Amino acid sequence: ALREPPFGMKEGPIPVLICLFLIINSDELALYQEDAFIPYLASEEMELMVKRPEFFSIRRFVPIGIQGRIFQIYRNLLNTSPVSEDAQLRNATMVSVVGPLVQFVNGLPDYVRHSRALTREAQNVRHTLLQAKDPIRLLFTDIPNAIGLSPFDDEDSVAEADVKAFQVRFRTVLAELAGAYGRLTEDIKSVIMAVFGAKNVKSLRVELKERVKPLVEKCGDKELKPFLSAISGSADTDKDWVISVATIVSKRPVDSWGD
Repeated sequence: ALREPPFGMKEGPIPVLICLFLIINSDELALYQEDAFIPYLASEEMELMVKRPEFFSIRRFVPIGIQGRIFQIYRNLLNTSPVSEDAQLRNATMVSVVGPLVQFVNGLPDYVRHSRALTREAQNVRHTLLQAKDPIRLLFTDIPNAIGLSPFDDEDSVAEADVKAFQVRFRTVLAELAGAYGRLTEDIKSVIMAVFGAKNVKSLRVELKERVKPLVEKCGDKELKPFLSAISGSADTDKDWVISVATIVSKRPVDSWGD
């Protein structure tokens, strides 16, 4: 943690030197303000740091040893490279992994973000990413814990089997979360196919469109007509058609369904 200068000299040289040191070592030193990670060190933060250094703390981020191996696994799974476009961004190497992870979970449909029709590990990782505040803790403690492994913070206590287990389990969890919405739409398609006794969606769509076409213009029912229109609609893909029909039937977008 940053300490106040002696004799109450809050604007003394020590915080100023620390600011300079943080700028020079921006990729190795993670900065926190009241336990919240700071990806940018702007003039406002530097001014506050000089006046109230007790609000800030520093953690070193150098992915070497076991943490270096785990960090590379993250990079390989996410296919990321260090962020270089934004010169003001701190910890660009770390953010190049944490950023896509957080964006991934935030971009999941509401159904996936709340569903319990997932393995316990997938639910744990989802919750961990949604609640993440400290990127270093997230990568080396919280995510490993979420998939049933110990933190990767001690080189001597980590077995090779743990590293391999982390790679397999985390890859499996990412794939499960990414594919959860697709599995939901496949389940819906299976129900529709069973209801109409069809063998494939394409032929079913053609058949239903011909049967429904004469009814669409004549139908005056406010609930039935949107359903007939969805069935006879020209959706781009079979998946879009399934989602359209299911949305009309349930009166709720499929991506916001509950289990």
